[in-house]
Amino acid sequence: MNPAPQPCWSCRGPIPKPVPFCPTCQTIQPLDPNLDFFGLFMIKPGYQIDRGQVESLYRQLQQQFHPDRFATKSPKERRYSLEHVTRLNEAYRTLKDPLTLALYILQQGGVTMDEGHPTTPTDPAFLMEAMELREGLEELDLNTDGASDALDAMRKEVQGRCKREIDGLSALFDDYFSNNNQAALESAAAGVNRLRYHNRFLEELDQREESLF
Repeated sequence: MNPAPQPCWSCRGPIPKPVPFCPTCQTIQPLDPNLDFFGLFMIKPGYQIDRGQVESLYRQLQQQFHPDRFATKSPKERRYSLEHVTRLNEAYRTLKDPLTLALYILQQGGVTMDEGHPTTPTDPAFLMEAMELREGLEELDLNTDGASDALDAMRKEVQGRCKREIDGLSALFDDYFSNNNQAALESAAAGVNRLRYHNRFLEELDQREESLF
């Protein structure tokens, strides 16, 4: 059972459903603690989201909640503005990136993962591929003429693997949201872990490339 809507804190007017601004006096309201990132951006929960739409909505909402608009308002209104924009920025950073979005969906679904120290993937084929890439990177001499091309080739290969992982996660998360299949969510955790390893490898490639210049 959903809790009864609270009246506006300022004019005490009725607010039939949680909204950021009172429909009567237009005063900013406190952040709804039950609103997830999808609800904040008014989009259907899922992994395959329209990031262009998210970008557009982010800019609109940022203008509505920006603290500069409330600089002359009451302390309570300034505080609510800051809470809204902080939550908005957190949601935007999460939704715009496939990895952070996947981690968020897992968290919301009750599957916890240690972001600081991810579990090493146990798939033998993946481990072999990761080892070969790691050895190739460690053996690469950055002082040779072909070092830049070699780094580019590695990057394209790993980016391709990232795309395959994201495609697999899309299917699993679609099954989860469409059928409430918790098993699909559990299976997605392994793919998310592999995607994190790929992303860290890409970060290392960027660091190596920076050292070339």
